[in-house]
Amino acid sequence: MGICKRNAEKFAKALVEIDQYYEKFAINVEIFKNMLKWDFHMFQHIEVYERVIADKKLQLPPSN
Repeated sequence: MGICKRNAEKFAKALVEIDQYYEKFAINVEIFKNMLKWDFHMFQHIEVYERVIADKKLQLPPSN
């Protein structure tokens, strides 16, 4: 709300929507919260590096 233009009507509608679908929002927050943990990112990086290494191995000529 700091840099955008405030719209009380849209804000009120958003609060009503959150109230109506609170369980859905709560589940999504729990899922997203786990994505913020270092372990999640560490495993994503490992997967990326493993794929890059595997791709490079496929591109290398056979060694003698």
